Parts: sequence; C-alpha cells; structure tokens
Amino acid sequence: HLIMLVMNPATQVYGWGLYYWIVKLKENASEENKEILSKWFQNKDDICTGYETSGDFDFFNGNHMRVLDNLLSDVIAPWKNNEDVEYVHLCPIRRDVRESNVNMWDAPIDDYRKHIWGKDQVKKLVEVQDKIDEIDFSIIDAINNTKSIGDMFDYDVLSELSGLDSETMKKDLMSVVDDKRIIVPMVYLNFRKLGLTMKMYLIRLFQIIPCARKAEIVDELAEIPELNNIWEFSDSLYDIMITAYNELTDIDAIREILDGYGEIEEIKEADTGKQYRRWVCRLDDENGFWEECVFTDDFLQDRTQVNCVKCCNSAKEGK
Repeated sequence: HLIMLVMNPATQVYGWGLYYWIVKLKENASEENKEILSKWFQNKDDICTGYETSGDFDFFNGNHMRVLDNLLSDVIAPWKNNEDVEYVHLCPIRRDVRESNVNMWDAPIDDYRKHIWGKDQVKKLVEVQDKIDEIDFSIIDAINNTKSIGDMFDYDVLSELSGLDSETMKKDLMSVVDDKRIIVPMVYLNFRKLGLTMKMYLIRLFQIIPCARKAEIVDELAEIPELNNIWEFSDSLYDIMITAYNELTDIDAIREILDGYGEIEEIKEADTGKQYRRWVCRLDDENGFWEECVFTDDFLQDRTQVNCVKCCNSAKEGK
C-alpha cells in the first residue's frame, strides 16, 4: 500500500465541475467532534479527494460534480450549520496544475505529465523512512516520466489480461493522454504510509489582481520542484493552494518566496498527515478500504425515484 496506480481525468472536459472546499472549525471545537466529522468525510462517497488538517483550517476536501446544487445540498448542507463549524468556503478549480508531484493538463504546456521533485527532497526521502529506497523511487520516477503513455505500460500483457487488441489500446490511450491531454494515469506515492506530512498554503490575492497575473504567479510557482500540489481557484475568497512535504522541504524558504509577492494579501497555513481518498480511490487501509472506488453524484443517487430533483433526495426526511 505504498503506491497506487490512479487516473486523473480533466473533469471539465467530461462535464464535471471540480470544487475543492475549506472547512474551519471553531476554536472550542473538541477533538472528538472533529473526529466525528472526519469519519463522515471519509465515508461520504461523493467526496473524491480529501485531507484532514491542523492549523488555520481543519479540512480541505474536493468533489467533481455535474450539478453544483448536489454538492451544496447533499455534501455540505448536512453539517454546515453544526455548532462547531466556523465557516466553509468553496474553491472551484480554475487550473489543476500539479497533483502528487505529477504535472496535470493545466501545467505550462512543455511540462505536461512530468514527475517533479527537488533533488534534495529525493535524498531526504530515502533518509527519513525505510520502506522505499533510491532504486524504488527511480522506478516510480521512470514510469511517471515516460514521454508518451505508449511507453508507460506493456500492452502485450494488458492484451493477455483483457482480451483486447494491444495496438488498439495503445493507440486509444495515446490519443486521450498524449494528444487530447484529458487523462493522466500516474503512480501515486502514499505519503501517509511513509510517515510524511504536508504543509498546505492557502493563498488569497488582493482582489484588484487581474486573472492573467494570477495565472502568471501560478506558473511561477510551478517552477518550484519542491511543491508537490498546485491548484488555482476561481470565483472564490481564495486563489491558490500549494503544498510541500514538511520532512523533505525547506519550509521557511517556501514561505520567504511567497512573502516576496506583493500581490498576496493573506496566507493560511495548515499541516496534514491524513488523506482520505485519491481521486475517489480510498486510502484508509486501516479500515480495509484500500483502493475501493465507490463514487456517487446527482445522476447516481436513488434512481428509483422519478419526477424529483435529484439533489434533494437525501435532504428529505426519510429518504
């Protein structure tokens, strides 16, 4: 359970909105109540990605949804008015630039699908844990860094396993990954299993900053190899989220870079050592759900009912 083969789809191409959201609990909220909410997030199948955090905010979760109403009524409404919740803010994704050290479709064009790590980070990774060594990492790096998806898999083996034509599979995958750039298969490294934690920086720019400049700042941040996640938001109180591994990164140096931007109004920081899911794939192997991929949204809920607004199903008493 140190690695998992996952697939990131360019959700906007498939008709989904990608919405991350921040939850802040009140200062007097108990750890017991936070754990109750954390377990609810862990087991809510609509949520496709999520982190429990500590610091300036308490949770950072994400949903890809066809209908925004469903996110508001079925995922957020059940707990939003809980007495322990101070606020929840939506952070709709404008650009998904980097996830789990792999550049996504919204990265600068020449960097698409590159597996990005700082050199010192790799050295420290081998030093701070004993589950993977330099050879293990080099294999993961080579697989994630293949220039073409045509080189990532052994299609003859896939043909034997599936009964499908190897050349057709290779051609079709190259079409959607290399040419259309709407899917990114990748090997995910389970940082929690390695004993790593992440520092999360939630960045708010001054409201007068043009969207074009925000995009430039994100591209500049994408040049920092030590950042393993980079998201750009739109129509939100916040504009950017970046993360870096605490144990492998000069965190003060990252903060110094951020403090050098006059466009930044506010930075909220939090740490996370617990990730619930990786694009639907559950990571809680302690509960026996490793790699379970159960996902529901507005088109999958209670389809036995007719002539009703789907996003209201679970909000109705007894439904």
